[in-house]
Amino acid sequence: MLSKCNQLINYKPTLHIFSKSEGMQFNTVFTGKNYIELDSVDSTNNYAANLINTTKVPDGTVIMAHYQHSGRGQMGNEWLSNPGENLMCSIIYRTNQLAATESFVISKIAAIAVKETVEEITNQHTLIKWPNDIYIEQKKVSGMLIENQWQGNQLTTIIGIGININQTEFDQELRATSCSLVSGKTHQIDTVLKTLVQNLEHYYNWIRGKKHIDLNMLYKDNLLFFEENRKYKSNDVTFKAAITDVLNTGHIELTKSNGEKQLYAFKEIEFVF
Repeated sequence: MLSKCNQLINYKPTLHIFSKSEGMQFNTVFTGKNYIELDSVDSTNNYAANLINTTKVPDGTVIMAHYQHSGRGQMGNEWLSNPGENLMCSIIYRTNQLAATESFVISKIAAIAVKETVEEITNQHTLIKWPNDIYIEQKKVSGMLIENQWQGNQLTTIIGIGININQTEFDQELRATSCSLVSGKTHQIDTVLKTLVQNLEHYYNWIRGKKHIDLNMLYKDNLLFFEENRKYKSNDVTFKAAITDVLNTGHIELTKSNGEKQLYAFKEIEFVF
């Protein structure tokens, strides 16, 4: 279960519940019809969790912040972003179409949607680094944090997404890039958000349509280093192997040259570039 988020400080949120004729308009059926735009927040995922715990927040709610002062990534990692330069948002979905062992399908649709969004605005080829980071030329342009809570067979998921849009300076150790750096252009964040929300709803409907096999194929077809013999590290041991599968549980399957197969969870394996 998601716990209530920390108290939010130093921001004045503005809540927008738009009809089709006013405000921010998304070319979607329901995603983003309830849209919340914040000047500053600790984390859009925290804000979303608080809404879920305290209100009857509509399915498909989109929360966007111009600045996160305590952004979170996977496994407690910090997500750093310059104010006003990047896209930080969370989307709330509810579904009873998935079993608990299939929840990684949410990560797959989010990764595919972000990948296609970045490609549309930059015209640059991108790939998904397992589990759901988006890379251009082996540099990270986007990451996400997906948090799930279950009530019976209903899943409420918060898809937290960060995309580097117009930021041009990063610490070298981060291996990061941005849409602006690879395209040579300044991009409108609102336009990127509209494209992202449209793409995300499109692939979310694949879950509704039980198109899991198609999702798995599309995810693996766009996976960084898929079926390539590369170096990996686990428990301080470096070895060569190829990614041969990603399960709906989120585990990655690596196959060594001798045919030995091993499954790893996130943070149990490290890519060696």
